[in-house]
Amino acid sequence: MHDHEHDSEGGKLRVVLPHLLKHNREHVKDIQKWLRLSEKENSEIAEDLRRVVELFEEINRYLESAIEKSGT
Repeated sequence: MHDHEHDSEGGKLRVVLPHLLKHNREHVKDIQKWLRLSEKENSEIAEDLRRVVELFEEINRYLESAIEKSGT
């Protein structure tokens, strides 16, 4: 049987957006791990990684908003 909801662009978005959010959250966890390690070694790198985490979190807020708007 064919799932017509997944055939539409909107249906694809409802599948892809949560996947992207989950994927980004995994990246944040990894980057936070490296951030903690870099704080001991190099404060300049730690600051860059802190900013990367902030940007990922901002992206995640936009993904969450898109998910809401898609009706997922």
